[in-house]
Amino acid sequence: MADFRSLEEAAVSGDIDTLYAATQMDPYILEHVDSIPFVDTPLHIATSSLNLKNHPHLHFKYLHFVTEIMRLKPSLALKLNQQGFSPIHLALQNGHTNMVCHFVDINKDLARVRGREGITPLHFVSQTGDSELLAYFLSACPDSVEATTIKGETALHIAVKCKQIDALQVLIGWLIRHVRMDAWTLQRSILNWKDEEGNTILHLSAHSNDIQALDLLAKTEMVNLNAKNSEGLTALDKAGSREIERKLLIAGAKHGSRVKDDGSLAEQRDAYLVVAALIVAAIFQTALSPLVDSIKLQTVNAAAILLTAQMFLFLVPAGRVAVLLCPPIVLFVVSYFYSLLQISPSGGTALQIIAFIIMVLVVNYGLVFLALSFNFTSSNLLLRQIVLGRRFQ
Repeated sequence: MADFRSLEEAAVSGDIDTLYAATQMDPYILEHVDSIPFVDTPLHIATSSLNLKNHPHLHFKYLHFVTEIMRLKPSLALKLNQQGFSPIHLALQNGHTNMVCHFVDINKDLARVRGREGITPLHFVSQTGDSELLAYFLSACPDSVEATTIKGETALHIAVKCKQIDALQVLIGWLIRHVRMDAWTLQRSILNWKDEEGNTILHLSAHSNDIQALDLLAKTEMVNLNAKNSEGLTALDKAGSREIERKLLIAGAKHGSRVKDDGSLAEQRDAYLVVAALIVAAIFQTALSPLVDSIKLQTVNAAAILLTAQMFLFLVPAGRVAVLLCPPIVLFVVSYFYSLLQISPSGGTALQIIAFIIMVLVVNYGLVFLALSFNFTSSNLLLRQIVLGRRFQ
């Protein structure tokens, strides 16, 4: 059994000279520490020994010691002690913010290292409401937002449970602004993630009567207002007060008994968009074929492309995605009819009038959709209700 007393002395004092005196006596001393499954490493001891309140001048000394250990043996930063905490967890518990940031500066993945019960540093700051550290972790390690506890809770679940509205705002704001190839899928998945009981963050905010959190979520695009938990209940079913119930109804939420069990709506929409794109391509090619000079066939093509454009507008997700996709759709339809008029030898006045009317309808339709898309609260639902002439219940 290796003698770790000299190494412990170095960690307690934050002294690098004592550290190397220990390695001179046993060159494999750090290897021995790393071989133990659960152990208080020099990093654990240093973060627990630093007392900034009584000895603020020792701050940099301990930072240098921690840096040296992580340079010599990076894996020690990932080790858990017998209580299930990593060094960065202890640094957070002891309020050593600068040391926490220093850990993450050296190894960004430490922002998502799992400790006891699967709690990560991101979960911890979501619980305490430290918005600055929360934003720092998200910036340094974007993947940390996907981590869940053993109860299936994300950082957003924890923020809602602990009523940390500022932390929740930071998390949602970051998800909305986060840009990468799978950002839309990530955002939709995290915002509607279900814990072990099947509850989303909207369920939790409704049940706990957290009006601030519920108002924020109701205004956030891609939050599924009608997601069911394991008991088949929606957020409206779990509303903790009349006020919460009223707000959910205004946002368009339904009771679980009125929601179909369909967990693949987003996938279906993606498939429909692909089909619609293929239909548009086929119609466009057919209409511009030199063999097509029949006004009847051209009129059918015009109607088909209008209906397909409407399908696009219904299926495109609301918000920024709609703002990006709708102008090209509208321009495509306009260019289609213009091309049709140019190549048609028998279009005549009738076809021009039909084309003009349809173009006006499509342009207006697109503008209405774009206007609604800037309202991130169920803009697709609003559009459907305007088109179908329905009102909120």
